[in-house]
Amino acid sequence: MGFADQRDWIARLETEGMLQRIKAEVDPNLEISQILRQSIDRRGPAVLFENIKGHSDTFCTKLFANGLGSKERLALMFGVPMSTSYLDMIQLLRKRLKEPIKPQIVPSGPVKENIIKGDDVDLNQVPVPFWHPKDGGRYINTWCSVVTMDPDTGEHNVGTYRGMIVDKNRISVVLVAMQDWGRHYSKYKLRNEPMPVAVVYGWDPSLVFVAGSPLLGNEYEISGAIRQEPVKLVKCENSDLMVPASAEMVIEGTISPDRNTHEMEGPFGEFQGFYGGARKRPVIQVSCINHRNDPVFRGNLNCMSRGATSEVGICAYVAYTASIWDILDRQGLASGVLDVVAAPWAVLKIDKYYEGHARHLAATLWGSKLSVNTLKYIVVVDQDINIRDMRDVQRAISSYADPEKDFIVYPMKAGSAADPSLSEDEQDEVEWGNALQSKMLIDATIDWTTHPVKREFGNKRVLPICTEMPAEIEKKVLDRWKEYGFEY
Repeated sequence: MGFADQRDWIARLETEGMLQRIKAEVDPNLEISQILRQSIDRRGPAVLFENIKGHSDTFCTKLFANGLGSKERLALMFGVPMSTSYLDMIQLLRKRLKEPIKPQIVPSGPVKENIIKGDDVDLNQVPVPFWHPKDGGRYINTWCSVVTMDPDTGEHNVGTYRGMIVDKNRISVVLVAMQDWGRHYSKYKLRNEPMPVAVVYGWDPSLVFVAGSPLLGNEYEISGAIRQEPVKLVKCENSDLMVPASAEMVIEGTISPDRNTHEMEGPFGEFQGFYGGARKRPVIQVSCINHRNDPVFRGNLNCMSRGATSEVGICAYVAYTASIWDILDRQGLASGVLDVVAAPWAVLKIDKYYEGHARHLAATLWGSKLSVNTLKYIVVVDQDINIRDMRDVQRAISSYADPEKDFIVYPMKAGSAADPSLSEDEQDEVEWGNALQSKMLIDATIDWTTHPVKREFGNKRVLPICTEMPAEIEKKVLDRWKEYGFEY
């Protein structure tokens, strides 16, 4: 069974010794983010800040972060033993994706304990940190679930998109047309109507895990599948959007189709370790705040030190890998896929069925919504390569990939607006609807046209590895090792 809400999740982490309560006064201006950075670099626990400077008498006084910052905490979310491997969690997620659980509509819930409307709305009452020194402002949307609805079908989407406080009742956001809420927004623009938006902060950890991943299906149903019980939803005050009834806080508002309402958003320290660019972007005009008594705000330090693993990376390692497999499975292409690493390069190990197999897989993945923010590079290797050892992947590229034939650039002109290799103009998702990003496949499988099967190679396509020795010789040397005089 899942967690009733964020409070239930925090209590479980504390029981397991995975929560650090910080009662000393801390400054939201960079001090909180540096505490988190140091803790995450040291593989530390989840953190609950309980004494934040300037927020002793605001309606929200606490901040929770790094809730999914370890493999063990991710296993707790799935309800499996903390010793469960990443690969087993990936396969479990693949299974649960096939078993969605519909949400349950309820008349009310704890999130309705307090409702603030109109001129009383003040986002500055929320203890939102200044995360990075050169950020354009305080980012309230870092670990949240942004809810929108297709105006034609009523179908909901729940995603995670960054957002910066402009003033007491406005949040500027990155809204990419390729993403699901971008498609909703395009429909509202055609109608010349504002798009209703609700932003959920603090609930069962499965929801943001799903919202921040390009999984195929209804996010509430997938969250229900992960937690093995329905998500209880309640209607918003000012729209027909449905949100978790026991969330800590829900902000309601609209995004106007009028570009004259855009405000500056950015820079922001993105997950790659670089600042994402600043430009005028769409704005959520906040009309209502729903919150529980004594709510706990949920945030996330996105930009980590090089080599450090954040909760975003840990979640993506499982969710994006499962998503790649799921996309290929839906197209009938998963049977030959033996293993997958999703990022920073997507690496697929396959039992190669036909000469164009690698190209077929890459084309399928680039045709999915997964390609919006990932899959810039796809590498496909044969089944003898250990894709969790980059030296072995590099060996496959060096040995089997011809730069002229097997490095295939696809001028997709669609991808991540946070790609630091692109120019500022190419990153402009407001102008182009997405970034003008190309993709590349490195086909590091053995080329069947130039390497036919040879009997003298043991019915293989390439020369045998010269370091392979007969098993009896290997055993003989190991058995006599000390006899040779070696002490190690």
